[in-house]
Amino acid sequence: MKFSPRSFSPATYRSLQLGTPEYYRGYEGEGSGIQDRDEAVYEESLHSFFGKYNPEAVTMLGTWSQTVSAGKTMLTCEITVSGSVTYQVNGSWLYCTSLHPRSTSERALMQSEFDGNCMTALGEPSTFARELGSAAAQVSPGPEVSRDEWFHQLQHQMLRSRTPLQRLVYVCHGPVIYTDHTESLIEAVPLLYRAAAVPFVKGTDYADQREYRFAVSTIGTPTANLLTLPATTQMCSLARIVS
Repeated sequence: MKFSPRSFSPATYRSLQLGTPEYYRGYEGEGSGIQDRDEAVYEESLHSFFGKYNPEAVTMLGTWSQTVSAGKTMLTCEITVSGSVTYQVNGSWLYCTSLHPRSTSERALMQSEFDGNCMTALGEPSTFARELGSAAAQVSPGPEVSRDEWFHQLQHQMLRSRTPLQRLVYVCHGPVIYTDHTESLIEAVPLLYRAAAVPFVKGTDYADQREYRFAVSTIGTPTANLLTLPATTQMCSLARIVS
């Protein structure tokens, strides 16, 4: 389900707007539930970080005592070392929708959260994801991305040398998981897929939104926070305004 003003319903409007996690972190427009300063932000404890990359440094963490001399007086100090490493993921554009509300009161709450008086059904998620990816693949000019990272350059070179394709588009989709214990959840995801998983985890303060997300990405890192895609004929045929 997509909540929006009726004039912007995917069933009738001719384009869709997607935003990067950075866009939602700094969002200052209307809609109380749109801004999230922790959007696609993941914190890992120093103990976990050093345990993986510098095990010897783990011994520095925690509370330990040290005796120092201050003139003729010996002082014992307790020193606590703790902290976390913060990751901000910004590798895709997000199209945010919701699961079907379970009651009239929940629908009213979700409409308020997303500042939309119209509810539009989008059809089967996998079919909509395919059409969303197809729109991103065909739009010209293509999505604005940077390929400064070596692995992006390698991916792009391999694509151009081995296939006739001009652009690859990936679409990950699924329900958002709401938790205040992000680290244990993200750490359980294999490292190769971790960046893709982070945008699908949010704090429990947003649990009432019951989001279902589509994350669109291509080779490179987005340099524009907003991506406008045409609502194709096939996409519009999937959408239906729910009274």
